[in-house]
Amino acid sequence: MCLLEKSDLSWKLGQRLEREGHINHSAHHAYYSILQLLKHIVLRANWATEYELDDHERGSTHNQVINNVYSNLSGDLIAMNLLKRSFLRAKRVRVEADYGSEDITPARRQSLNDSCIYVKEYCDEHLCQYY
Repeated sequence: MCLLEKSDLSWKLGQRLEREGHINHSAHHAYYSILQLLKHIVLRANWATEYELDDHERGSTHNQVINNVYSNLSGDLIAMNLLKRSFLRAKRVRVEADYGSEDITPARRQSLNDSCIYVKEYCDEHLCQYY
């Protein structure tokens, strides 16, 4: 299964888990859906290799992915910055959900959803040639 398929599956699973009341698990899957989508784009666009993304001396894979996307984009600087902020906001909520002792609040989950949707829409509009 390719990363693009995993991304779609993770998104759908996250939505299902949210409907079933498993908020933290749903947040985890929603975040990973956008990470997988962006990693797919980075690899398909040849902006980095799998080896480079997994080189932890350069930072976490998560940060490498968003930095690779950001550094290779051109166009609307406001939209690009919003893409990066949305990804990082989603990452913060996912960390809260994965490592916190309590469920994240519905407002935090909605913030994650909004961020993920923005990233997915940005990719659909500006980066779909790498799908």
